[in-house]
Amino acid sequence: MPLTKDQQSSVLKFARCLIGKKTYTDMDCSHFVNFAYAQADLHYPYTATSSFDKRLSAYFKKVDMQESAWEAADVLMFSGHMGLWDPEGCKVLQKEQTQDAECERFDNKLNFLSSRSGGNRGPAFGMTDWFGKLKAVYRWK
Repeated sequence: MPLTKDQQSSVLKFARCLIGKKTYTDMDCSHFVNFAYAQADLHYPYTATSSFDKRLSAYFKKVDMQESAWEAADVLMFSGHMGLWDPEGCKVLQKEQTQDAECERFDNKLNFLSSRSGGNRGPAFGMTDWFGKLKAVYRWK
């Protein structure tokens, strides 16, 4: 059954708490997504990015890759990277009055939530197009 709006909000609430923080140096992108879902009480077996699409068909289904079709908390897969789609993203973080430097750096346009523990790799690091071609989009079943 697809996520309800409340479940989507819950997944993104936990993911947003990690954006711009330096407290998750051991958390790569696949752990980030797994953690956000688990904190929202939506559990699936942890799976590395490289095998996510092969092992989790019982939990996620592949959906249209057109951005207009994405929903909150969809998993976006790139070559070697993954994260969560958040239509509100940094706009919400700034409304909640957090002083998130990462959101300020992206001028409130960051809609892709993921771990960025590798440090700053240029002015667009963290935006979806920085990671290259989008390979797939997955949605909770």
